[in-house]
Amino acid sequence: YCVGLWGSLQKAFIDVRVFHPGAPSYKNTPIKTLYKQQEAYKKRAYGKRVLEVERGSFSPFVVSTSGGLAPESDRIVRTLAAKLATKSTITYQEAVSMVRVKLRFALLRTCLVALRGTRDRTSAKRLDAVDINLVNYM
Repeated sequence: YCVGLWGSLQKAFIDVRVFHPGAPSYKNTPIKTLYKQQEAYKKRAYGKRVLEVERGSFSPFVVSTSGGLAPESDRIVRTLAAKLATKSTITYQEAVSMVRVKLRFALLRTCLVALRGTRDRTSAKRLDAVDINLVNYM
């Protein structure tokens, strides 16, 4: 969680969800509807607990594998960029660009670790032992 995103000294809990809009189950659903469904799922799962137990706000950060952001996720990025721009010498546009680039690299790094594993030698797997055949899933 982070403090001060939405209000001074207010705890903000953010949970990330990545979905693939090209999945067969989403074939006939518009992308805007998919974003709303994914946000609603996260809010149902965690929103009430965060409000009542943690006394904070909850924001789902929904990202598609095609690179798009849900409306609430875009609002988080813009809010972070605005705060960053006011505390540094960069412009708002540069801050938005920087936050989006850092986010994309963080998500890419997470995917690579999930596919390949960590660089820790004790838990290293041979690459030929890992099934990375994505053709069967399309």
